[in-house]
Amino acid sequence: MKQLTNSDWLVFLIYFIIVSVYGLEVDASMFRTNRAFTAGALIAAGIVVALYTLFW
Repeated sequence: MKQLTNSDWLVFLIYFIIVSVYGLEVDASMFRTNRAFTAGALIAAGIVVALYTLFW
């Protein structure tokens, strides 16, 4: 893992101050997915579980 440099910390500090002052607008609609994505994700997870079970 890369060690953070002074410029990395400076960018992080500036970002943190901006977010603290102005805030972030977050609501539930940002985390909604459509049905096709949800179905695909569940199928992919099921395949991974099946393969894991088969080869364990």
